[in-house]
Amino acid sequence: MSTLQHLVARDNATVRRELAKACRALAWYGMQDSVTNHVSAIAKSKDGNGIVVLTAPFGLMWQEITEECFFEMDKDTGVMIGEGHVAKVTNLMHLAAHRRRPDVEAVFHAHPEYATALCCTKDFTLRCIHPNSMAIIDRVAYDRQFDGEKDFNVEFDRLASLLGDTNTVLMMENHGIMTVGDTVAKAFDYMYKVEIASKIQLNAMSSGRELKEVSLARAEKFRPAFAANFPDICQAHLDAVNRIIQSTCK
Repeated sequence: MSTLQHLVARDNATVRRELAKACRALAWYGMQDSVTNHVSAIAKSKDGNGIVVLTAPFGLMWQEITEECFFEMDKDTGVMIGEGHVAKVTNLMHLAAHRRRPDVEAVFHAHPEYATALCCTKDFTLRCIHPNSMAIIDRVAYDRQFDGEKDFNVEFDRLASLLGDTNTVLMMENHGIMTVGDTVAKAFDYMYKVEIASKIQLNAMSSGRELKEVSLARAEKFRPAFAANFPDICQAHLDAVNRIIQSTCK
């Protein structure tokens, strides 16, 4: 049984705003795959009297998503609050992750090009070779059991369990990735980091030369220095991408 502390949910309007920003940013980076990727986040209900899961309706590209479009689901039952349609797979995957990890605010699932390509190789282990991989290397879990259609209730409970109590990235064999964070900005930034780390790894592998890996001990020494020089980088990153998006839309 997990002993994780439950997240203190933020107000509904703030989380809606952050989630919409994250969708726009991921689309700007080219991580949208048709309408089959999805995001969710825990928030207080609009009336402030309960906790809900915010998620976007099926059929929207991330570029289309606005603060107002998110639906609310009961966190425990998955029952929609109000009217709307969310794909069953979205409900079950995100609800399972939120239940397993009550310490996270946001759960993202996507099929970004390079991370997904890496997940389609026989050994898709992320290698510790670059600052982006160093930042997440000991917080990555792997699903190595993809075998097609399953009972979704059982399958998504299994996937959520792979996150354990500390992992922030799940790399899914022949599928894609999931990221979680105790803020929307962190879940977004983790997805960016794993995509860039995968891109660099695949490019390095394509050279035919042996990878020069960094030990976990060295990576652990690197992270505090990086964090000290770039405080609040996840939120700053999300905000910066949205400033660029807004400026190009004027």
